[in-house]
Amino acid sequence: MFFYAPSFKEHFSTSISGRLTSAIAKNGFTLQSGIQDMSAMGQRAVGGLRDGDCFSILRTITTEDVECFAAVSNEYNPMHVDVEQSSSREYGGLTAHGLLTASLLNEVGGQIGWQATSMAFRFKSTVNVGDVLTCTWKIINIDEQGRALAEVSIHNAQQSVVLEAKTTGTITKRQG
Repeated sequence: MFFYAPSFKEHFSTSISGRLTSAIAKNGFTLQSGIQDMSAMGQRAVGGLRDGDCFSILRTITTEDVECFAAVSNEYNPMHVDVEQSSSREYGGLTAHGLLTASLLNEVGGQIGWQATSMAFRFKSTVNVGDVLTCTWKIINIDEQGRALAEVSIHNAQQSVVLEAKTTGTITKRQG
């Protein structure tokens, strides 16, 4: 199994400007001890993906993540952007957008050459700012034409499932 936590340089190009750049710089993405570099996933993909392959990443959801996602998606529900209102409700503070949480699938998929043709999500629990998430992919099947099915689960630090997903796609042939 491969583990990864994103670094700033791997995640965003220097061409991003303004508020987004500021938020990213504050985010402080770093490789965590004992976690393999993302290039290990890419190298595994170059070697050929197989049924049963598993990949995992870690990510801490930050206020900046939520603010940037709100700006990009134009979704400003108070549970995501208003500390006072979200704290007074059952959420216990700012929560991540569901699709922000679901976007962790893209971190793995992009590195292994997965071109998604469908994604289905089951949101099981809210994700709060500060939550550390583990997104784990398991490739269930790859047929001879490179069409594939994967199951994905996202857990918080308490090992509670916050999202379950299934994704289908095609595997891009990668050069080593």
